[in-house]
Amino acid sequence: LIKQKAAEEPLQKKREKRGRAKLLIKQKAADPSMEFDADEQILIHQYEEQLRKDKEKRKRAKLLKERTEEKRLYDSKLNKEKQLRKKKEKRDRAKLLIQQKEANPS
Repeated sequence: LIKQKAAEEPLQKKREKRGRAKLLIKQKAADPSMEFDADEQILIHQYEEQLRKDKEKRKRAKLLKERTEEKRLYDSKLNKEKQLRKKKEKRDRAKLLIQQKEANPS
């Protein structure tokens, strides 16, 4: 229980900082002439920076997912073509063998 509390404490502090930053940003949006002290400005800056990083992360993840899906589809298409080619070659070999047997019945 003590370990669990110790693990949750930093997360709780992080949530509180994030909530405080959100509140400060809302206050500034409501009253642009409002001034913040250095700690509040740092808090707002950190929050905005984290939002930007998270947005970039989501964008990269989305692109990676799309590329992976495109590659999977492309590989699937290549695999189907390869299977069809093998099937055709097998069929052609069988036809050739039949023709050879018909030409040379021994």
